Amino acid sequence: MSKWNLKIILLSFYLFVSGMAPTTILGQQVSEKTYPVDKLTYQIDFALFWDYRKYKKTDFSFSLISPTGKKIDEDNAKQLGVEVLGSYDPDASFRAYRVPGPGAGLWTMVVGHPSDAHFTFSPLPYSELKLNWDFTQKNPLLNEPLILQATLTEPELVKGSLITAKITRYKEWTVESSSFDLVMVDNGTGNDKEANDGIYTATLLDTSVQGSYCADIYAEGTAPTAGPFQRSDGHCTFVATQYSHDHALDPNKRRVPPQEE
Repeated sequence: MSKWNLKIILLSFYLFVSGMAPTTILGQQVSEKTYPVDKLTYQIDFALFWDYRKYKKTDFSFSLISPTGKKIDEDNAKQLGVEVLGSYDPDASFRAYRVPGPGAGLWTMVVGHPSDAHFTFSPLPYSELKLNWDFTQKNPLLNEPLILQATLTEPELVKGSLITAKITRYKEWTVESSSFDLVMVDNGTGNDKEANDGIYTATLLDTSVQGSYCADIYAEGTAPTAGPFQRSDGHCTFVATQYSHDHALDPNKRRVPPQEE
């Protein structure tokens, strides 16, 4: 599965607005969000996602401001060597600018939108600085700690960064959900095996509900080579009893309890 496909699937779960400064203009709002592009980024996609069931692409305007103050929008993107993605599909649920060789510094994403719109900004950098993470258990079990581990590499391990995890839990066969905020540590405590080894760990203790546990990982800091950076990624795992894991591939047996002999 491509990075774009995974991103679109995950963002269908999490459409939200965060970290923006809204301003009202002629009945609409203008929201801005800044993003530090690091020195190792050789290409970046600045994307805007929205709920296609409620809004259409003409409900939004989307532009970029480079660290040097240059504005990029659909009118001048081509002449600046920037590819516009998603803008020509009438049913598109995203719009994006693919910027080659963006240059390090603070970029600003600017969007005009209906005041009640829910959407998200999503930078996707192509860089030698990478965030790698996963759940440590292949088939995590109900009522056992759910452990996450992450590293940042460039390619050497990057230490001293802030990495947080937001886990959203979706109860199986229902619309019920709950969320948990965790800080991933590299201090040798809890399930983190060694302090300052560049491996960050977080543990969710409450796994009392069978269902999907979806983690959004966010990292920021200053790397020795790349400089100031931000990274984010996310995916899900399924927490269940061992019986449920054993029968997960057979939908006809998925909900059948074990029979007493």
